[in-house]
Amino acid sequence: MKKQLVVILVLISILTAVGIALAVSDVMTLNCPTKGNVKFTHAAHIGYAANDCTKCHHKPQVNGTYQKCDTCHTATGQPNGGGVTNKTAFHKQCAGCHKKLGKGPQMNQCNACHGTA
Repeated sequence: MKKQLVVILVLISILTAVGIALAVSDVMTLNCPTKGNVKFTHAAHIGYAANDCTKCHHKPQVNGTYQKCDTCHTATGQPNGGGVTNKTAFHKQCAGCHKKLGKGPQMNQCNACHGTA
């Protein structure tokens, strides 16, 4: 009985992860006019966030959907983004997570992200 319950819970976890991965637009392009655009793939990152969208999306959902980063964080740092530019937000969030996990490109490896899209 316990073994069946564990198998069922594992299957539910896997199906949940797949559902989340399919529900979001998989590939996004983060615009960067100075160093080249960055291609961001949700599927490559969702496992690191343990299927918790709030690990990256710190604002609440709007109509059941998390907003893209550049909705608030713009090149000029709009008030609705707390005055934080998209460059600062992306570098803090993306590079901060890469550094914390010790995986993926680090801040001194610009071309590993920039110019990929």
